[in-house]
Amino acid sequence: MVARFQVDRTLLLVNHDDFRQRVGLIENYYELSKLGFPLNNLSGIFRPADLSELVEFCQSNARYHIVSYLGEGHYKNKLVPHAKSFALANGDNDPSIALNDLLDPELPVIDEDTISEALAVLDYIKNRS
Repeated sequence: MVARFQVDRTLLLVNHDDFRQRVGLIENYYELSKLGFPLNNLSGIFRPADLSELVEFCQSNARYHIVSYLGEGHYKNKLVPHAKSFALANGDNDPSIALNDLLDPELPVIDEDTISEALAVLDYIKNRS
């Protein structure tokens, strides 16, 4: 007797820029406007209420696909119906690609740099008199 099973594979990326470039995430308001999307913000994020319009667009335009934001730095390069928000992409549409930028080993360094810069600005403001 032979048994087979296939484990779902996931290509997990930890850098937001790498993910954005690979999947072709469209975050430019003007590019989305040219495609006919009236957006409520400039970041290119689609709310769950806009999902049907986004799905219809992707069905009519095979070049584009949906990226789902699940929260806490976690994205999937496919439609996840109950995600918190969605985005449009035109790059690699492999559904096994995912992003969890909270696992980025550079994250503590980036946080430390950001805090140091903020403290330097506050120190400058405090001592400039």
